[in-house]
Amino acid sequence: MTIRVAAIEVNHWHALNDAAYLRHLVAMPDVELVAIQDSDPGLVARRAAEVGNPPTFTNYRKMLATTGPDFVLALGRHRQMAAIAHDLLDQGYPFLMEKPMGINAPEVAGVATGVNPSNPNRLYHRLYHRLYHRARFR
Repeated sequence: MTIRVAAIEVNHWHALNDAAYLRHLVAMPDVELVAIQDSDPGLVARRAAEVGNPPTFTNYRKMLATTGPDFVLALGRHRQMAAIAHDLLDQGYPFLMEKPMGINAPEVAGVATGVNPSNPNRLYHRLYHRLYHRARFR
């Protein structure tokens, strides 16, 4: 079964460097990178050229509506993360979000209230990983 993945705000350093999420995704035989998004049209075109030229978008909401991915990689600028997380939670998309999920405690707390850690159809970065949860609440 192929998992259809879309990536939001690929301007983030880890899109192609260090963690290199996009490079790893396109190397996986059971993953299809269905689209990538960034608000900078030139940047998203350059990123696409480095990972097999998936369709590109400058608006992530339009990308999600058009492609209907199975999973979302959410990157981006720190000041955008909480809003992106809320959009993904509201739409029910399983996702992995690069840290941080907000720029202050109230933003992160707001995201956390929208999370249901017992829902197996969603994946969250660290905050609700079972090992983190176990260590935090011991």
